[in-house]
Amino acid sequence: MPLRFWQKWCDYPREWMIPSSTRIQALHDWERQTSAVRWGLVTGYAPLESYGTLLPGDYYVFLAILHEFMNRHGLTNPPEETLALLGAISTDDRQQHQTKPGRSREQLSLDQPCYCFLSHNYEMIAFPCSSQPNVWQLTELVFFPDGRPRGPSEPLLVESSDSNVLGILGQSPLQGGETFPATGQESCHIHRFQPGHITIEAMVMKPAILVLAEQFLSGWRVRVQSQDHSTSWETSPLRVNRIMMGVALPPGEWQVTWSYRDPGLGLGAAISGMAWFTLIILATVRVVWANQCRSSQKSKLSAFLASCGG
Repeated sequence: MPLRFWQKWCDYPREWMIPSSTRIQALHDWERQTSAVRWGLVTGYAPLESYGTLLPGDYYVFLAILHEFMNRHGLTNPPEETLALLGAISTDDRQQHQTKPGRSREQLSLDQPCYCFLSHNYEMIAFPCSSQPNVWQLTELVFFPDGRPRGPSEPLLVESSDSNVLGILGQSPLQGGETFPATGQESCHIHRFQPGHITIEAMVMKPAILVLAEQFLSGWRVRVQSQDHSTSWETSPLRVNRIMMGVALPPGEWQVTWSYRDPGLGLGAAISGMAWFTLIILATVRVVWANQCRSSQKSKLSAFLASCGG
């Protein structure tokens, strides 16, 4: 189970106060495990407070607004409502759990808020204008409406005007004559969690938003497939509460697979390929030019010798 907690990524483990010859390797492993600048994008263990040049702009705005609220109210940790909204625990709670003997990471994960959940309590809003003031205002509206922390029981704000999404959410709930498990209860749980690849199984009685407490990034794709494999589709995730992801599900039993591929990889490969191609062209031109110069010099020398011999 993924673990999200509030802690600065630069707050290194306390045991590192003791000198060690393997500190560099430990630092490398720690940063790889926490995936600091990407909010645990490809790992299941991540501090929510992160800084860096690779930090997505929307998350930077969220952190700035959150810090302003914390400073205004003299808080060392975010409000409990905000942590619950993000599916995270505070640093203090995490340290208390870790100090208890016999606590495994799996047991620790059971104490944190849900990493995925179904919701029928949502509000659809159109995509905001890309101008900076609107993004800041919308982020503040999402997390601190009327100057107070938004709680997990309040409506989710889903940014979408996609007709397909609206069509799914407008479907009728399952009727008594339709085939469905006898329990008749909605549920969702993580079936498989791997770096950048998450599978969730969900049972939905009426149209709902399946929310994943993971950072919204353009590289994520969602594949939805019915348990009987009769229906499937792929889509981009919905932006939920500005920085989280979701997908609209109609009634039924579904397997939802979230996969991430960094969009910069393709661009980087293209740039690298163009660079190598340019170097090869330049090298080829240089060789051809050098050969032509030699041939020209030989021709001139031959003509000179011929004229001298004549």
